[in-house]
Amino acid sequence: MQVYLLRHGHAVDNTSDDSSRQLSSTGAEDVASVARSFAETGQVIQCCFVSPILRAQQTAKIFLSIAAPDCEKENSELLLPDTSAHSVVRFLHT
Repeated sequence: MQVYLLRHGHAVDNTSDDSSRQLSSTGAEDVASVARSFAETGQVIQCCFVSPILRAQQTAKIFLSIAAPDCEKENSELLLPDTSAHSVVRFLHT
């Protein structure tokens, strides 16, 4: 199994609620660029787990639309910022 990690793109700073921060236009462009580069590798993504926070959702939507349009994304609370890495690794082993 190969695991790819993609951090969300740059987000705007003008909100008091961190989980509702949106991608900036630069962040969206950067994600699209990474997606195009990934698509050129020919790698196949079988599943995609995404944090429920807005900027992560937006990142996944852009990335998958370019690099893996047939891949469904699954929201996972395990990808919230306060989750331990151990919990994520344990989940991946199941």
